[in-house]
Parts: sequence; C-alpha cells; structure tokens
Amino acid sequence: MEQTQQFLKTETLSHFIGEHTQNLFGLQKKASIKEATALLQSKGILSVPVLDENNEYVGAVSCADLLRGLVRNLQANLGDGYLDNLSSVSPAELNNMGSFYGTKPVTSVLHDADLWMKGDQSTTLMHVLTEGFQIQNARVHHRIFVCDPAKRTHKLSTNSGPEMVINIKQGSEQENASSWVPTHVVSQLDIPRLLIEKKLANEISTSIDDLGLDKTVVHTVTASTPAIVAFH
Repeated sequence: MEQTQQFLKTETLSHFIGEHTQNLFGLQKKASIKEATALLQSKGILSVPVLDENNEYVGAVSCADLLRGLVRNLQANLGDGYLDNLSSVSPAELNNMGSFYGTKPVTSVLHDADLWMKGDQSTTLMHVLTEGFQIQNARVHHRIFVCDPAKRTHKLSTNSGPEMVINIKQGSEQENASSWVPTHVVSQLDIPRLLIEKKLANEISTSIDDLGLDKTVVHTVTASTPAIVAFH
C-alpha cells in the first residue's frame, strides 16, 4: 500500500503522458446533442472535450451531462412529476421529445473542466486522482484533458470531419475559450493499468481508506429505481 501511495505521489503527469498516449476525440461546439451521443457511443468513451471554431478548449461533455439534460427536457415537457406521467405519454410523443432534445447544441449541457498543463512538473498522478478525476466528490470526472504547449502539432479527431492536424498557438482570447488546444487525454482506467505495468498489481485491491482517499462520497439507489432517475 505504501509503495503504491508513494508511486502515485511521485509519478508526474508529464512523465506518464510522455510514455502513454491514447486517441483523443473532440466535438465542435456547434455539434448537436445527437452527434455527441453518437460519438460517445461509437468510441466507447464517457466524455469528450468541446472546442470552439479555433479548436480551443471550451469545456467537456459526458454521458452524465447528456442524461441530466434529458431529465430537464422531460421535466420541461411533462412537469416535475414526469415519471408519474410517463404511462400516459405515447411512444411516439416520447420519441418526438427525444428527437427534439437531440437537436439542441452540445454547449447547452457541457460542464466546466480544467485543462491540465503537461509541462507542470509539480502535478502528480495523485493530484490527477483527487483534483482531476475528483474521486472524493459525488460527481467524478472519468477523464481529464491535457494541453502540451510545447507540442507544435498534434492530431485530433472531431465530429465535423476526419482526423486533422492542429497547430498549437496562443489563442485569440475569445470569450469562453481557454486559449489552449487539448493534446492528450488520461482516463481513470489508465491508473490501474499503469500499476499493473509497474508490477504493483498486487496492491490494486488496497482500499481507498488505506490509500488515504477515504473521503469519497457514495450515493446509492434501490434496484427498482429508474435508470434516468439514478443518473440525475
């Protein structure tokens, strides 16, 4: 346990990214919720960065964001007690509500998420766990997005077309833009994979209490709870 804890506190995000990369996908902010849903489903990922017209980082959208937006859409159409009214709504009406929701812009459901700097040598994987993934909070982040300002070009796949090469340069300081372009992504699953790679797999079963992460907030629901309520 101490060996794992020490490793997470000393392994830097910069060093990890230098040795491990995965495909990065993004959405243009003009994309619709339907396009966002299709991208998440086709790539088997839980969140993507949202970019402006200069491919600068605006925020992120996750499966949870899409579900919360759907709940709000149902409430707007059926009222606060919408679950009690679903039985009186025809499949065609529900389909129309879902189709209308799918046409809304992805910016209507995105959340703020920090863009991490690769070159910051003080950022460790423990920081990523607690401050990036926010595993001690009720709503965790499944992935973080990283910018490497020293990288002149990189490839990023977006919903608007095939893979493109983007030049890294200081942005135009537009409102709601970060002035940086995401270049890397790190997911929660990358951490246990790294522990296995570093021969620390025998400690993966260590509890979050032993790792000093015991402040995690856990919400539970009954087995009969509708899925859309559970994700709200």
